Amino acid sequence: LQSGSSVLNDCVESQFFADGWLRDGDFHYHISAIEDFRSAMLFAQNNHREDAFPAAYKESLRKMTEVVMHMIYPNYSSINMADTRKTTWSKSVLKKNLNRYVELFPENQELLWLATEGAEGTMPTATSKAFTDCGYYVLRSGWTKNDRMMVLTNTTQSPKEQWHLQWDNNTFELYVKGRNFFPDSGSFSYDTGSNRSRYAATSAHNTLSLNDGNMTSCRGEMLRLDYHKNSQSERLVLVNPSYNGLMHRRQIFQVEKMFYVIVDEAYGTAAGTLNLNFHPGESEENVVLDSEAMGMHTTFSDGNNLIVRTFTDGAPMTFVEKEGFYSDTINKEVKRKAYSLNVEKSADAPVRFVTVLYPASDATAPQISASFTGNWSLERMGVDVTIDGKTWNLINSNLTK
Repeated sequence: LQSGSSVLNDCVESQFFADGWLRDGDFHYHISAIEDFRSAMLFAQNNHREDAFPAAYKESLRKMTEVVMHMIYPNYSSINMADTRKTTWSKSVLKKNLNRYVELFPENQELLWLATEGAEGTMPTATSKAFTDCGYYVLRSGWTKNDRMMVLTNTTQSPKEQWHLQWDNNTFELYVKGRNFFPDSGSFSYDTGSNRSRYAATSAHNTLSLNDGNMTSCRGEMLRLDYHKNSQSERLVLVNPSYNGLMHRRQIFQVEKMFYVIVDEAYGTAAGTLNLNFHPGESEENVVLDSEAMGMHTTFSDGNNLIVRTFTDGAPMTFVEKEGFYSDTINKEVKRKAYSLNVEKSADAPVRFVTVLYPASDATAPQISASFTGNWSLERMGVDVTIDGKTWNLINSNLTK
């Protein structure tokens, strides 16, 4: 009893970050690992020997389970990032695990609400969550199936340190009303080799690459997460030294809980072709690439659609259609559409992109424009976004550490 509980407590500290995430950064293994520690704790409770574990052990378990609560989508589906295959974690499997967590933490009313699909407990109120140790971030409009939710990863480790990770810092997935419009490409193969490398590549993700090459560094940091009252937007600022001489700063605004604006800034001494990569949909169906408008839109008949438009700070931009791919099951691949927006960067000259992701019933209808305000600065950024005649002024300041 003494040695077993001591070993388990040591493993909690060594295998998990302080924010509750498993250190290898993979959601699949995170859920699986919880069960090892949860079942031991439950066994102790049922035998009236909860005292065998220190209070810190149970607190660590609480943080682990809250990672799951915040990371799953409102329709009880999973992210498809790293080695997590969303088909493995069906709604029934996720709910079974959530109910196990409630058994261990019956006082957690928010967890109870999620486990019972709102029949009991209290709906969670948090619309943003930052797991800064591991590098996962969530911005959501709410917790019902008809809400919106964006998940981003900006990890503090690279695939060289944690095998399950990929060269994908600052990538994202976007869920709207039961549909994931930008699911991660996945991993396809669990073995080493060309297929696994192809899926792990930076250009296979919704992030910025240089000369279509892989990042040389994954040391992601969050600079800020707050609320901008004037534009009624939650804003998240992430930064990663993606390449030698090139810093990638990605700022995400969730505006009025309606739509998202992503501002990408690439600065430093590196020169070459910047590629802003996008991989929409789980297949080629209902995805239309709009090369002249620098974006895409969807054509789903149920009225749940998305329009995406990207603009620069004046730098010439080229639309490049690419071969996309998607896998949520081992050794199974589906073709999908993909594209990159390329801009030439000279040494010491920054390049800025602004991308608007706007949900609409008819994604061909909204008229969208965006432009930067003021000169580029490390400390302050301003963008005006106009949709169908209404303008939002998005300002972010104090952007440096």
